[in-house]
Amino acid sequence: MLFTRNTIFALLCRYRGKMYVSAEDKRSYQWVSLLPDEEEPLRQNMVYVCRLSEALRHNRESDCLFVCIYDRFLSEEEREDEQLLRNIIIIEENRSLSWVLNLIQDRFYELEAWGTGCGRS
Repeated sequence: MLFTRNTIFALLCRYRGKMYVSAEDKRSYQWVSLLPDEEEPLRQNMVYVCRLSEALRHNRESDCLFVCIYDRFLSEEEREDEQLLRNIIIIEENRSLSWVLNLIQDRFYELEAWGTGCGRS
């Protein structure tokens, strides 16, 4: 089952944060994962959970969706750089990476179970 960005938006909208994702982005995502080691290639159909500094480092060379927690502040120049921030969702809560990952995974599991249950009917 594939999940849209709206699934992620609906889940995260109740938490403080900023979303730098284009309304024209119609991609679907297969799963959510912690950002892998630098040697592994990033997949566009994955949602990656990481620290903001890691997302900024990878974002210029990839077209992935990153859900981040703050580990640094953005400079004025960075806040105005749309290309740097594209496809990044920042959670401005005092949360851990594992909490964010589990939150999104649990929602994906719920939707997948619902989709599987509907297929049996």
